[in-house]
Amino acid sequence: MDMLTILNRGRACLACRTKKRRCDGVRPICTPCMQSKRGHLCVFDAAPARDAPNMKRRIKELDGLVKNAKDAAGPSKSQEPTPISKLVSVSKPQPRPPLPMNAAAPTAVALGDPQIEWWKDGSAVPLSIRDSLIDLCMRYSWHFSWHLNFRMLKARFELPQDHPDAPHPALLYAVLLVGCIYTPSPLQCYEPIFLQRARRHLSQLLGTGTKMFDFLCASTLVGSHLYGKGRMREGHYHISAAARFAVGCGLHQIGSLSLDAQVPSALLFPCLELAELGDRITIFWELVCFDRVGSIFLDVPATIADKEVTTLWPCPSTYYEDGRAYTQTTGSIQMLNDPKRLRLARGDSFVALRQKAVILLARTTSLSARVKSGDPEDTALMGEISLNCQCTQAFVESLPAFHVQEGEAEDLDAARALLSVAFVSAYSAVIQAYGMAPKIDYAARDVQSDAAKRAIVIVKEIDLMPRCYVPLLIGWSLLPVHEVLVRQHVRATALGQEDARAIQGDIQLVLRVVERIGELFPAIATATADIMTQNTEAVKVEHAKGST
Repeated sequence: MDMLTILNRGRACLACRTKKRRCDGVRPICTPCMQSKRGHLCVFDAAPARDAPNMKRRIKELDGLVKNAKDAAGPSKSQEPTPISKLVSVSKPQPRPPLPMNAAAPTAVALGDPQIEWWKDGSAVPLSIRDSLIDLCMRYSWHFSWHLNFRMLKARFELPQDHPDAPHPALLYAVLLVGCIYTPSPLQCYEPIFLQRARRHLSQLLGTGTKMFDFLCASTLVGSHLYGKGRMREGHYHISAAARFAVGCGLHQIGSLSLDAQVPSALLFPCLELAELGDRITIFWELVCFDRVGSIFLDVPATIADKEVTTLWPCPSTYYEDGRAYTQTTGSIQMLNDPKRLRLARGDSFVALRQKAVILLARTTSLSARVKSGDPEDTALMGEISLNCQCTQAFVESLPAFHVQEGEAEDLDAARALLSVAFVSAYSAVIQAYGMAPKIDYAARDVQSDAAKRAIVIVKEIDLMPRCYVPLLIGWSLLPVHEVLVRQHVRATALGQEDARAIQGDIQLVLRVVERIGELFPAIATATADIMTQNTEAVKVEHAKGST
């Protein structure tokens, strides 16, 4: 064995501590566990090494896993997972101390083999698995615009199940469901079980009339997860239902950060601190975001109309904790119709920028569909096109430098990923808007070309991002950029221009980023690639007809 690095006390995995052997602390699986072919038992404890009660509990749990592993060694490796019908509801976890508000960031750990029947005889989801999936969800759920205060949420998960502030099981299973996306272990085969249980508890939760905010959080996670799996209709069912419920709770009318100015609701308790109010603003905008995107793909009306919304733009949860939320741009969705206000807006967080850009792109895409089936002589429609061009261009002009500074987010890579969606969506909105201009408008073509070039600069940044950080919505955002590049390539090839090869390289870059989306969301990557293929064929046919 190679010489192992001597670790600080408490940094070794639990398996090496139990065996009293040296550990190099490599995550997710340390070298000794890898070499002994016991990687499924390599678990790192995020708790302090001197926390004796927690340490004893985790070692006792690990001993149980070792015993189960030995018992399961006899059957064939092709042993089937436990059938869903044999799995029982998770019992409540043992009480544990509340999570300190200054706890370290979540750490992904190696998960065990789900072939071992952990859930037989009514046993609870093992804490090592439960906590690992919770941490993974909290680390990567920004893909779904989930920017809740995770310190507060994790403290709730540490409470006994019978505590009045403990999260409802519907929220627990929704979190575990999303966490499964980001683990490379075989535990992913239990996603259907978590989905089934989350849905069952959501139905029960509606009947109780309590913990309605947990209902909203769980519904948005379940719906977003289904979107990520390419199950758009099922996802939209949960998202649109939760969106209507959010309106019933008054979350569409949070026009002030003052706790005294809250709209009374019979379904939700008043917020006692700004962080709680921030979570409500965040959930509302997540619902708006995915409701708009889903309605476009399914060709159905959006659940929440713009004229109903007065809720302030969202910002990172830390902004609500330290008061920076008070310094953010005021206003709501109506400002997207005012080019002057858009140009003057400065200092938006990456969360607000992403939200504005996604809504602008969704609005422009919907308008483009209306134009294709509308009357070209309709003066009101032409007025909408003109205003849309001004608004999208004004928003692009207001964009800051593509950069995330220390202190803006706990995970800078995640912040950069969200900012990339904002920039690409903004450039694509400009492309869509000016694509509705008359075909003889060569100035519009130049604007589109410039927007595509700027988008490619951001796409190059995305291509360098680590695994798990290629954002979910980037494929949808890139569709207009890809179409413009294909048109440019067809024209350049036909005219024998030298830049045809460079344009082809940009097209391949876009396709490579779409392929990388498939690392986490294969169904979304496949659907996006299919749309791009169809658009390519349509452009070639259109060009052939024009040449003829």
